[in-house]
Amino acid sequence: MPHTQSNTLVNPAAIPTPTLIAAVLGILAGLLASALLAVPLRELPGRAGDWSPLAATITATGLALRLALSRQRELLTPLHILHILPISPVLPVLPQTPPAPPAAQAAPGHQRHH
Repeated sequence: MPHTQSNTLVNPAAIPTPTLIAAVLGILAGLLASALLAVPLRELPGRAGDWSPLAATITATGLALRLALSRQRELLTPLHILHILPISPVLPVLPQTPPAPPAAQAAPGHQRHH
């Protein structure tokens, strides 16, 4: 059986614009958070002060990226409202569901007696 090479790289042109914007915002937020953390972490004694800013950068950027991509719709809503970014099929508008009736109301025919 011949070995086939799988293409693991993503074609950048195939990434939807809202996803790309959310990813960039997540990376920027992570880098900003890690820059703020780096100053006090650098003061740790020994090797902890040398390596903890790098670990904080990797961790904060990765977490912020995952959060931005998982909350892409909420993150990009202000851009839709301001008409900077059009609503795309990637971010469908969710249908409004009517509110559920309060649980305190008794079902018809089952009235409480005091």
